[in-house]
Amino acid sequence: SGIALTDETGRLVGVTTGKDLGLFLKTAIDLDVLDKPIGLYLKYIRSLCEPALVPSIAVFGTSKFVYALGLLASTRVHRIFVVDNEENYHPIGVISITDLLRFIAD
Repeated sequence: SGIALTDETGRLVGVTTGKDLGLFLKTAIDLDVLDKPIGLYLKYIRSLCEPALVPSIAVFGTSKFVYALGLLASTRVHRIFVVDNEENYHPIGVISITDLLRFIAD
């Protein structure tokens, strides 16, 4: 599972995943970090452990199915966010590996 992270304008800037929660649980840290904005928390928790690069991969609503499939295969991410356009880059949906497999099966 993952959650899109946006800036104050709603622009997609990153993603947080279950792996980030695992890093928190494995690392003895000051609980005050939980009061920080999510971006600062992620930067802090990821700096304590081996690098956990979690890219936010996105496509547009007009992108072809084969393009989304290729991104999933080449990046090994579990989800791709759908954004409105390049200028705003606001997330409007998410496509998971399961979604693509269901589409193929149907």
